[in-house]
Amino acid sequence: MSHPALSNPDFLRGIQEFNNKDFFDAHDTFEEIWHHIRGQEKKCYQAVIQLAIGYYHLCFLNFKGAESMLSKAVDKLVHYQPQALGLDTKYLLEKTEYVLSRIEELAEGKVLLKEMPDDFIPKIILAE
Repeated sequence: MSHPALSNPDFLRGIQEFNNKDFFDAHDTFEEIWHHIRGQEKKCYQAVIQLAIGYYHLCFLNFKGAESMLSKAVDKLVHYQPQALGLDTKYLLEKTEYVLSRIEELAEGKVLLKEMPDDFIPKIILAE
């Protein structure tokens, strides 16, 4: 059964923005939804917001900001496994942990973001 969040057109727009790497817009879209959420899923929405802003920072080579936001998102996502809000949170968690493991190399210029594989920054995918 699909999660009610997936029937919210704004939530779906936020997913599309995130997957198109329009991370700042995705952040704004998800944050607007988050303001109206009550209950135990509120922190999961916050994690998605933090992912969006963390990847925004990464794309603009703000490695400190990226590491901070992505780490905060991971700390929340571990409590919403393997899926939440109709999303495959296990995939998001694993991919983001991998990105975090490479941040120091990126920050030191040992590897360049443009040299990373196309799927280095994850997309939000729906849970099966």
